Amino acid sequence: MDCRICHSDRLPAVLLVGTAEDRHAGARTCSARADISEADFPGICDIWSDDMPDIVVAPLFSRGFDSFDVARFLHHRGYRGMLRIVSAPLPRPDMVLSELRLAFPGLRMDIVTVTAAQAVRVA
Repeated sequence: MDCRICHSDRLPAVLLVGTAEDRHAGARTCSARADISEADFPGICDIWSDDMPDIVVAPLFSRGFDSFDVARFLHHRGYRGMLRIVSAPLPRPDMVLSELRLAFPGLRMDIVTVTAAQAVRVA
């Protein structure tokens, strides 16, 4: 899956949010052709600037936060990029997206599933 959603010649800026395991799984959803940075949550509050990333990749659930927390943070800061939520396979991902879109109208988001085998770091 390609993370290229920006409309310029530059590489898309991607921010991977979460624990090291979350960020590793999130990186699997992006092309190698991206300008990738990483942060924990709520650490993104400290690094967030006016130069917003094109894509924010965050887990559906993680230790201490979830995608609702990330979506709230982005929505309150007027984020206009894409929130890509990474999850294990879900029976109804459309229901999760519906709830998030209802709570945060105007925030673009999708869900990408990553199996446990894909998320495991290979040594």
